[in-house]
Amino acid sequence: MRTASCRRARTLLVLACTLAPLGAQVLVKDINTRPPVRDQGSFPARFFGALGRTFFQGMDHSRGTQLWSTDGTAAGTAIVRGMDFMEGMQAQNFVLWNGVVYFLANTASSGQELWRTDGTPAGTYMVHDIVPGPGTASPRHLFAASGMLLFAATDPNTGEELWRSDGTAAGTVMVADLDNSPASSIPLGFAELQGVVYFSATKGSDRELWRTDGTAAGTARVADLVPGAAGSYPGYLTAVGGVLLFTATHPTLGTELWRSDGSVVGTFVLKDIQPGAGSGAPFPLVRVQNHVYFAADDGTHGRELWRSDGTVAGTVLVADAAPGAASSDPKEISAAGANVLFSATEVATGREPWVSGGTAATTLRLGDLNAGPGDSTPERFTPVGGLVFFQAATPGSGRELWCTDASPAGTRLVLDIQAGANGSFPLIKDMIAHGGALLFAADDGLHGSELWRSDGTAAGTRMLVDISLIASGSAPQDIAAIGDRVVFRASDGVTGTEPWVSDGTAAGTYQLVDVWPGEYSSFPGPFVHFQGRLFFAANEPSTGVELWVSDGSSAGTRLFADLTAGVISSSPASMTVVRRQLFFVTSATSSASLYVTDGTPAGTSALRTFPVQFLFGSPPGDLVAFAGALWFRADDGVTGAEPWRSDGTAAGTALFLDLVPGASSSPSGLCVAGQRLFWSAGHPQNGVELWATDGTTVGTVCLDLVAGGSGSFPKHLVELGGVLYFTALTGGNNVRELWRSDGTAGGTYRVSAAAQDPLALTKAGGRLFFSATDAAAGREPWTSDGTPAGTFRLRDLRPGSKDGMGVAAAISAAGSGARVLFAAADGATGTELWTSDGTPQGTVLVADIGPGVAPSTPARFARCGARVFFAADDYYRGMELWAMPLARIEAPLAEPYGSGCPGTGGRIPASLPDGLPVLGNLGFGLLLRDARPSAPLGLLFGAGGGTVPLAGGCSLLVPAPLLVVNGSSDAGGAARLALPVPNSPGLLGVELFHQAVVLDPAGAYLAALSFGNGVHMLVGR
Repeated sequence: MRTASCRRARTLLVLACTLAPLGAQVLVKDINTRPPVRDQGSFPARFFGALGRTFFQGMDHSRGTQLWSTDGTAAGTAIVRGMDFMEGMQAQNFVLWNGVVYFLANTASSGQELWRTDGTPAGTYMVHDIVPGPGTASPRHLFAASGMLLFAATDPNTGEELWRSDGTAAGTVMVADLDNSPASSIPLGFAELQGVVYFSATKGSDRELWRTDGTAAGTARVADLVPGAAGSYPGYLTAVGGVLLFTATHPTLGTELWRSDGSVVGTFVLKDIQPGAGSGAPFPLVRVQNHVYFAADDGTHGRELWRSDGTVAGTVLVADAAPGAASSDPKEISAAGANVLFSATEVATGREPWVSGGTAATTLRLGDLNAGPGDSTPERFTPVGGLVFFQAATPGSGRELWCTDASPAGTRLVLDIQAGANGSFPLIKDMIAHGGALLFAADDGLHGSELWRSDGTAAGTRMLVDISLIASGSAPQDIAAIGDRVVFRASDGVTGTEPWVSDGTAAGTYQLVDVWPGEYSSFPGPFVHFQGRLFFAANEPSTGVELWVSDGSSAGTRLFADLTAGVISSSPASMTVVRRQLFFVTSATSSASLYVTDGTPAGTSALRTFPVQFLFGSPPGDLVAFAGALWFRADDGVTGAEPWRSDGTAAGTALFLDLVPGASSSPSGLCVAGQRLFWSAGHPQNGVELWATDGTTVGTVCLDLVAGGSGSFPKHLVELGGVLYFTALTGGNNVRELWRSDGTAGGTYRVSAAAQDPLALTKAGGRLFFSATDAAAGREPWTSDGTPAGTFRLRDLRPGSKDGMGVAAAISAAGSGARVLFAAADGATGTELWTSDGTPQGTVLVADIGPGVAPSTPARFARCGARVFFAADDYYRGMELWAMPLARIEAPLAEPYGSGCPGTGGRIPASLPDGLPVLGNLGFGLLLRDARPSAPLGLLFGAGGGTVPLAGGCSLLVPAPLLVVNGSSDAGGAARLALPVPNSPGLLGVELFHQAVVLDPAGAYLAALSFGNGVHMLVGR
């Protein structure tokens, strides 16, 4: 025997020399070859200039919204660092302090927190996670003072209070709890004067002026301008002339201009611009050299432009642009050297651009851009060198880019970027000076909102870079293996989304059939195996959404049955195989029916119809095979949603148990584990809890994880080794944890409290893989063997609290061993393809398909033979079909395939792998059953599989056998053929196909041989 084992080991070594090297992942075919298209743009926004660069927020199609920077050239425009920004608010409130840019960012893994960047990926990171994990401190109003950064942040214990930072985690602390209660002081409006920072804050309901030197002891209220509980609501704090100017509201003075030197006596109303209780409402305060400019109403001249140097005498009306009591209502007040630019309104000309040098004589309209009483509504005055750029709207050009040298003659349209009346500034209106030019966001009508540059001339105004270029992808979905090929749905950009097939080569990848001819889509899928074919739903104009079938060929892809005759759809769904029957559900407007088929149209019939009404009843769902029958959730309109079962006949389709008489228990997540069926359901006495049944009513029990009616809400039910694993809420902290159950109270317990909120529970090689969070890391890959000690985080892919895995990231078993594939990001490569063998050192990146931080976002994994097919986006061709050999990740494979043919007694020899073909497994072999007793037999070895029809209905499953190993069956017709795998690295990736041949005078092949099924084997680690 030892000699035979050694000979078979040498067989593997010999065959290893004939095989191709281990392959990498490859794009199978660029199905959708349409040229790249553009969406609505990258929407550059929140510009901030520092460190010789302009930082901004921008979006591209594959990476989402990211933090970018530019040196003013296309080549110098790039993502600073890939970040998992949340939608709605990403990066904002940039400030420069001590040579570093600080900003506030809202990410999925950390919530909104304080970040810093020096313009490099390594130098871009979160300063401190004030509220650990995805919770958010919501910092606001970031302010760079002389010796510190100040901001408002929210802690669950103190509310929104004053914080400071020195740029380190340890140096980011709360200054003081000003309100000293669970309520918030909400500090805002920071301004610095002579080394002291002033701001507005609330204590109780009294919002007043405060000051701080960054310490708790040095933080105090300056003055109670409105004594009592009412506040003065200081705003627009601005330092000028050695004092602090601000607006405040007083019961007898209204809202007026105040000043402070930081003392109680030095804090008073500077000028009651509109005498008495009426309000001058001076705002906003804009500093221009040694003055502040603002709009105010003195009750005589209307709302006009004013200025102040911090003294009573120096607080004066600049000009009455709209003479008399009418108001010119200055807005967009902006500094431009010694001048101030603003928009103002006159009856004859509407709202137009104005300039002022601080006197009535130097205050004039720059032009009537929208001739007559219409408004041009100028905005965003931005000085660049000797010019001031702004945006304005005219009937012929829409809102476009203008510039001025502060004279009427020098005020002109720079360029009609989007020709015609639409305008190039429909949404984002940010502009910034950079390197002697203007950077801004504009839409030329072709590229969407993108980054532009202008030197003030038409020729020098151009798009800097088109960030949001979108590659057209075919978006493969519902990938299912059939034989040695996969069927999936995809769009080639011409014929819509239709069924496709692939053998892993470009030539062998093609559309099976255009179900809905032309550009329309049939949206086929999902594809379900039944009797060697794939059943699926698809839509076409003459039948609607009906049941289709495919054998993987174009000729064999056809309509199976038009269950609802004509164009009305039956919409088959929830296809579930139970032994030799396929069950599915069809839907109509007010009803849903449970169907069964034996694989023929004639053998397809409705078993029962259930009512479906809004808020009352639901279509049958959660179909699962158990104890030779179909089990499912249904609502017959009488008993509510309860567990049902069917034996495939109308009479045998019935309610199993009315758990909550007169109401619904709403069972969900039906899952078979061992000899029991589990589900989650609600009950008045228990709440939503775990239920189990052995198939009988007396054997149906509630496993009450949380005593009483609160419920543990079990979810994510999955079987592993005959045991049920699931997640439940049992700790009273609204955090899900991993549990297991064998269907008994004693055998139902929490596996581990360390892994929080487990998702994507997947079994592989006797272990459970999933994503989860803990106190030290964000969402990362975990594994469990069902014990607390064997439950641990595999790796912190993105160190710290950042998520390495998204909440929607799927995990897929790879091969026959304990190895999985999943999508994850380490912060440097974006979301890419990873693998794990259940150990930290074996959890590694497989491939960076998307270049750099661009995510390829691999998804929809499906194994076919020794390859894994999946969808991924390499950034150049969009989401397309990819394939990767299992050998790439050193995953072992051992699985039966094909069918044998009978011999003596009509018995068909059956071959099964015994163990896994991993390096060093000298005990690996094949088990043969049901062969002719005490018969000589041979085992065919080949480097390729296939099907060659033979006489008697037999097939040769190893078309070109390279070797034959001899043996014999025992008296019971069984045999074990040893195939030891030496610990030789050269064997990694060896792929073999086996088939047993039995000498049998009653054999179907020429009355001489019977054949077993094939066994596909791949050597892994």
